Amino acid sequence: MPVRLRPKKEQSLRRRRYSEEDIVDILRQRDLGRSVADLCVEYQISTTTYYAWRERYRFYALTRDEQLQRLEVENARLKKLVFNLTIERNRLSYITGQDRRNNPSGESPETEGTTAQ
Repeated sequence: MPVRLRPKKEQSLRRRRYSEEDIVDILRQRDLGRSVADLCVEYQISTTTYYAWRERYRFYALTRDEQLQRLEVENARLKKLVFNLTIERNRLSYITGQDRRNNPSGESPETEGTTAQ
């Protein structure tokens, strides 16, 4: 009985794992004008994989100026949020009669300074 050998898998059918740096380099090549189809053929990936990478690593592919601008916008948004929450907390403290800035213990002003006998 003859032994049947399995055909060797070609190199192109092997699944290759790319590092994050490799993926970012591929995405940057698209930004430099290469077509998605050319990149997919060269790096043996599907267009679905390319667009999944683009979605996942889009922040890494940005230039430093773009990253800085996004971070500044996020920082301004967070500062505004903290400011609004601080104002709201102070307003609620005033309404309930507990001014924590002058009375860190949290006791109401009426009971302050009295001792139990």
